[in-house]
Amino acid sequence: MYCQCGCGGLAPIAKQSYSKIGHVKGQPCRFILGHAQTRHGLSRRRIYNIWFRMMARCFDPKSNRYANYGGRGITVCERWRSLTAFHDDMRDPPDGLTLERCDNDGHYEPGNCKWATRIEQARNMKSNCRITYRGETLTLVEWSERSGIPYDRLKQRINKLKWPIDRALSDGRQL
Repeated sequence: MYCQCGCGGLAPIAKQSYSKIGHVKGQPCRFILGHAQTRHGLSRRRIYNIWFRMMARCFDPKSNRYANYGGRGITVCERWRSLTAFHDDMRDPPDGLTLERCDNDGHYEPGNCKWATRIEQARNMKSNCRITYRGETLTLVEWSERSGIPYDRLKQRINKLKWPIDRALSDGRQL
């Protein structure tokens, strides 16, 4: 029997293993013994772990991150279910950068992903408070930095005191 691997190739598997693995297109190589090292040569590189975790978040209900990704409809485009295609599009990640979806409600696909710093990642979380002022949308932290108003004070003005955004962001300074 053969199973299609995430790298796009076919790998032989024992018949008794078939029911454990499942015949799923895009199945990560680590489930196909001996295949990861022989087909694409990427299994020992950082890009493989990033790709594998992306696939697990979107397709493995047993993943602790599944509820926030696959469970809410986030998926991986058909092309990127192949590790080699993902690597061709994204290349190796620069040191210190991680995979980020630009639109948190969008899928993992070429037009929606980039390598980002941890700070950029933190600012792109769906739980962040985003405020639109004068046609520009930034997080509360970014507005705090731009206005010079301490974060806690700005948060209090908006959330507790219920000030309008223009008043909360004005502190006698120009933005």
